[in-house]
Amino acid sequence: MSLSILGEGFDLHGGGDDLVFPHHENERAQAEAAGHAFATHWIHSGMVMVGGEKMSKSLHNFTTLGDALDRYGAGAFRLAVLQVHYRSQMELTATELGAAAEGMQRVQNLRRRAERAGVTPGTPDPDALAAFTAAMDDDFGTPAAVAVVFDAVRGANAALDAGTADVAAVRLGAVEELLGVLGFGADAAVAAADDDEIDALVRDRDAARAARDFATADRIRDELAGRGVTIEDSATGTTWHR
Repeated sequence: MSLSILGEGFDLHGGGDDLVFPHHENERAQAEAAGHAFATHWIHSGMVMVGGEKMSKSLHNFTTLGDALDRYGAGAFRLAVLQVHYRSQMELTATELGAAAEGMQRVQNLRRRAERAGVTPGTPDPDALAAFTAAMDDDFGTPAAVAVVFDAVRGANAALDAGTADVAAVRLGAVEELLGVLGFGADAAVAAADDDEIDALVRDRDAARAARDFATADRIRDELAGRGVTIEDSATGTTWHR
């Protein structure tokens, strides 16, 4: 199957570390004994664990991918996986997925802040790109690569705080560039669509408050709170965050 789909001498063959022997060694032996060039590199991932035990159907301790995506979203699931090196065992419970969801929310909060400040992604920070590349070149070191992304998030927020739009644009550019490399592009589009709906509700609430229709304003605030959105009113306008 591998040879028919990928051809001879394909780059990467992966699987769990429980398949190193005998499954993968036999697979390679059979292919090469038949005269076929097989995989050039092998990547074996650690097991997914729950409370120190391997996640498995037989132990009834598993969460399906569909359930995880429905509850936390694709971005959070992807981030949770990337924050653990592929060769390490990985705990994938509500704790890890919840923390990853909070991490994705930090990215969304930065995007909204930058938009309100009129800052768009600029040419990516070359130092961030170099650090990210070095991490990925070191045995697909995704935890260190993700750390580079969130260093850029912090840096962009700090630049927005300081009012240095040019610096914020460079760091925001790095965030978007590197998230795209890691496959988060589609999630940004989904989140943006959701943000547009929330923005519209916030505008409706502002209009209701201006008309002194406080019952409608309170209803909208309660609806947003039910969706995990916090409204903050200030002299400079209304902001929101999850």
